[in-house]
Amino acid sequence: MGIALVAVVGLVLCFLPLPRSWQTAGLRRAEEATGARFRAGTMALRPGRAGPWLRVGDFDATTPDSAWRVHAERLEIRLSLLPLMRGRVVVREMRLRRPRVWRTMGEERRDSPGEVPFARAAGVAFRGTAGASKAPGSEPGRRWRAQGTIQVRDGILPDLAGLRDLARFLQARDGMAGAWPFQELTLRFALRGDTVSVDTLGIRQHGVTWSLAGTTTVAGHLDLQGVLLADPQAVALPGQARFLAEALAAPDGRVPVDFTVGGTAENPRVKLAWDRMAARAAEAIRRRQVEQMTR
Repeated sequence: MGIALVAVVGLVLCFLPLPRSWQTAGLRRAEEATGARFRAGTMALRPGRAGPWLRVGDFDATTPDSAWRVHAERLEIRLSLLPLMRGRVVVREMRLRRPRVWRTMGEERRDSPGEVPFARAAGVAFRGTAGASKAPGSEPGRRWRAQGTIQVRDGILPDLAGLRDLARFLQARDGMAGAWPFQELTLRFALRGDTVSVDTLGIRQHGVTWSLAGTTTVAGHLDLQGVLLADPQAVALPGQARFLAEALAAPDGRVPVDFTVGGTAENPRVKLAWDRMAARAAEAIRRRQVEQMTR
């Protein structure tokens, strides 16, 4: 009896390899639902009370327009049990180990076609709800709905023009030339069709903490507003903003800098929001004057 119990527990805790025919059918169904192309080295399933876990080794995905490719050493997905029993796929959790993103540059887009590294990270985790809606006749990519939180750790973003201009303005002393490494990125979002509503996007880098909100699209169009907290030991604001920095500085010395992000993910346009910074500085000065008068 004891041996049988151990065997059952072992089966529950272990991933069971899926037959090749099941793997092919699963990938084909995922491609039909999303319009993307998928490739997998291995696939295995682990039963669970809240829903089964699917583990995919050597995972590779290409967007419907072939503009982007994602590869991960391992992908793990927890599916919701009740929708699965009714024939629907609803994802509750997702984890990727060492994902990398490439941008595919075709001949019509650049003089030298091929794949260009875009971003990479040590790990990505998603928790929330993601699945296809039942809207008949809609395009594959527009059927998907998702909301939840994505966390990325130890990643690197490319040296995009908009970020490069902001780094030059901040006179960053290290870590922002040629690439943008970060320790942690947290995104709380909701996806409806091809529009993504960003509740909060937080990025923690050496000396700088970002906080953004707004909307973007699956195609990469950006409409975001944000504030970054700059550590004066890591960045130095230029002269035209230094007088605001003195009024804005928090007790720990960090300086909030308001900005907006437009354009596209490939070519973001980052601009400082001088009106918001001036209003923030005026409010800070007013509060200090009131505090001095009430002492």
